Amino acid sequence: MLKRIRSDISTFNEVSLLDGMNVILADRAEDSDETESTNGLGKSTFVRIVHFCLGSDFGREKVLNHPELKGVTFFLDFIWNDLECTVSRSTIREKYLRVTGEFLKGLDIESTDLGEGVAEISLESWKTALAERYYPEASIGKPSTIQL
Repeated sequence: MLKRIRSDISTFNEVSLLDGMNVILADRAEDSDETESTNGLGKSTFVRIVHFCLGSDFGREKVLNHPELKGVTFFLDFIWNDLECTVSRSTIREKYLRVTGEFLKGLDIESTDLGEGVAEISLESWKTALAERYYPEASIGKPSTIQL
């Protein structure tokens, strides 16, 4: 379950999510008229940040790949099996992520222990870890047979 999205940008407004369904809406001010748009308020950017933290292809990302965001790190706090975890990914080292080490425990994934319960892994290892944690029956990378 996703819990919080944040960044090391001082002007970034972190987003906390509650249990159950969350809806991201843009609210207009009381003095705005019917023709004022809610474009550009961050709804799609929120989804892009989640996607980025979950391993999207940064080379295809146009918004987060903006020069003004070079070197920015985004954080995604989530819960897996009652374990509170954090994954972070920087726009300058987009091929590596930092994740709560306990999330990787028992997986055959190469990681670097950074101390304080944090490990650094490659983007491909992160995708494998997510697949093995959330879809263990899929046996990623192993041949499978399909009965017809």
